[in-house]
Amino acid sequence: MKKNIVLLVLSMLFIKLFGIGRELALAYFYGATAYADVYLIASSIPTTVLGLVTAGLTTSFIPVYNKIKNDYSEEEANRYTSNLLNILLALSLILSLISTVFIEDVVKIFASGFKGETLAIAVQFTRYTIWAMVFTALISVMTGFLQMRQRFLVPTYLGLIMNLVVIASIFLSDHFKNPELMAIGVVVSGAIQFLVLYVSQRLLGYRHKVVFKPTDKHIKYMLYISLPIIIGTSVDQLNSIVDKSIASSVAVGGVAILNYASKISDSILNIFVTSIATVLFPSLSEVAASGDIPKLRRLSTEAVRYVSILIIPAIVGIMIYAEEIVTIFYGRGQFTQSALELTTWSLVFYAFGSFAFGLRQIIIRMFYALHDTKTPVYSSIIAVILNITLNLILSKIIGIPGLALATSISAYVSVFILFYFASKKVGDLGLKSALTVILKCTAAAIAMAVVSLIFYEFMAGYIPRVAALSVSILLAVLLYAGIMLQMRIEEVDTIKEKIFSKLKRPKVK
Repeated sequence: MKKNIVLLVLSMLFIKLFGIGRELALAYFYGATAYADVYLIASSIPTTVLGLVTAGLTTSFIPVYNKIKNDYSEEEANRYTSNLLNILLALSLILSLISTVFIEDVVKIFASGFKGETLAIAVQFTRYTIWAMVFTALISVMTGFLQMRQRFLVPTYLGLIMNLVVIASIFLSDHFKNPELMAIGVVVSGAIQFLVLYVSQRLLGYRHKVVFKPTDKHIKYMLYISLPIIIGTSVDQLNSIVDKSIASSVAVGGVAILNYASKISDSILNIFVTSIATVLFPSLSEVAASGDIPKLRRLSTEAVRYVSILIIPAIVGIMIYAEEIVTIFYGRGQFTQSALELTTWSLVFYAFGSFAFGLRQIIIRMFYALHDTKTPVYSSIIAVILNITLNLILSKIIGIPGLALATSISAYVSVFILFYFASKKVGDLGLKSALTVILKCTAAAIAMAVVSLIFYEFMAGYIPRVAALSVSILLAVLLYAGIMLQMRIEEVDTIKEKIFSKLKRPKVK
């Protein structure tokens, strides 16, 4: 499992460079303008509309598949997979057709602040992007199938494909002066991802069957456990809908500003936390199925500690260098000084909440592995209500950045609730030891930040700021690693021993 995590982290790091390139392209050609807002809303609608469903189906697919395989046979499990894919294809086609008929109403749900020409452009963009729902549904289950077979890299590299297609579509839209090409790029990206996954499944021996039986007992069971998951895992989606809808009415370019900031902060989660959670979930499902609760607790606690070690220094680093990061990434082309300032503060507040979102990804998978899909619903409902309330209050006080702060606060409340119920369900999760690790990581990160910031301010007077920032970040990484090696943390010592064992391994003659 640890080897898979390392491979995923390295792959995520490489792919995220292209993800940032996508945002750079959008910021350069369209800045924080109405066109940027329209594109971001239109491209998010397909994944959000169907994402509320597929989030639950993807998460429940793995444990249900394993159960069918253990109780019946692999052939029966593959038949269930074919049936599910066919049902989702039919469902997504129906939803796409219905959404096309009521397209303006759909857009208003996601961007209540769009009026006049901006609304008209958004409607036209969404007429294209809404058909990406067809691929979104299929991709979600096919991704789960590969992850269950311990094939994590192919689904991960789908992000690279998506980013390359999107970057190309943004460039072509500017070159040909036809912004609608960006919307078409969303659909093309989904189609290519689907084809890659289909070929990958066939290489693993999967053969799709023409079977369509919505009343199948396996489908019924999956729906039974996935309905609460749909609600529980959709908290991010719902918060995103609320944030964008309010942002569209607070300021022109508000949706784009939140997007630019969140993409940077989300990179932390996707590179480190998502990699750990993706590899962890199949293992948790197997352990839970065997009834080994002590091992389940150990795996969950270990994941929390690794997340803390990796994500805390990244959060601190982003918060202290937020302005420099935003300037380097977006500070050119159509990106104004006002947009830069708002994006900087939004990034600070999003980064603050990244730790909570990271912990939630880990702990929520423990509940799903135990087939407890109801408990996460309670925390999600509270988080959404709190986020909406804080959005309305903070957006009036500090504007667009207030939406980011509201999202982060609600995330921490959700995490506290989840950990409380988790300890009641499976016993001691080792939170005291985890808290010790968190405090040590925070202390090391603060010390790292202070030294790095002083060094940066000094070097910026002699060399270009980009070079000064790069050297300062490298210094921060080395300093943090050095401090952590002195902290006597089990996970850090394990990593050190593995590295040294590799270096000392004798060469085979």
